[in-house]
Amino acid sequence: SSWADHRAEQICNDHYCEGGANFAVKAELKERPYTIVSCVLMATTIIFGVALRNAELPYLGVSNQDWSYYWNGMWCVIITMTSVGFGDYYPTTHVGRIMGILASIFGTFIVSLMVVSLTISSEFTPQEKKAYERIKEQEDVIKLRTYAADAIGSAVRLHFFFKENKTPNNRQVAIHVNKFKRNILRFRSHVRTKNANEQLVPIENILLKLINKINTEMETIKKDCDIYQRLFVKMGELESSQSQLQEEIDKLKKINTSIYDKLSYLKHIEKNDTLFQTPGA
Repeated sequence: SSWADHRAEQICNDHYCEGGANFAVKAELKERPYTIVSCVLMATTIIFGVALRNAELPYLGVSNQDWSYYWNGMWCVIITMTSVGFGDYYPTTHVGRIMGILASIFGTFIVSLMVVSLTISSEFTPQEKKAYERIKEQEDVIKLRTYAADAIGSAVRLHFFFKENKTPNNRQVAIHVNKFKRNILRFRSHVRTKNANEQLVPIENILLKLINKINTEMETIKKDCDIYQRLFVKMGELESSQSQLQEEIDKLKKINTSIYDKLSYLKHIEKNDTLFQTPGA
């Protein structure tokens, strides 16, 4: 099993827990609870059923029970393990009774495994629990709106009844008033129940909601920090590019100045040559 190999043992040691067969059994029950329980129940029924049948078969004439079929032994083991005990098949030998005692003890263990498996499979994951609570809140809101609409509708009908009937019948008045009272009481009862449920929220759920909200805010802050970090990097790159551009501009200025100086020098030389050549002509 991958739960009991060297890698799993090393991971368990890193997390300061004990690995091995005990951890592997717990992991398998967590991953495949119904498969493990079914296999254990089947293997136990076959083993104890065959052992019980072999123990009782030599004394077939004494017990007056048909132990020649393996299914009768398995039937007796299943009835014993589930604590039903019909009494149609029961061991009479010492070895058979020992097998029955072991089967009943092991049956208690298997029934406990069934309960644990059912509990594990019926538990909500954190995501499922959030979805369940959200759906429950929406259902409460819908019910509250429905009861409020019924109360308002009955109040409006009662108002128009008295407006249309100046001398109303006592029976009709009682019907409309009682209907209005029922709607009001139902609305108030639902509001009280909703407020009580909100006040009775376990502290674990409150802390879980706060942790989820903090994690959401932290993720938002982290994303903002990443954006700012990328902006800072871009700004640094722009500053570096601007510095390089400024250096190139300074180099161009120096080259331009040098070219201007050389042109001025050449013009000066050309002017002197012109002056020297004029008297000789």
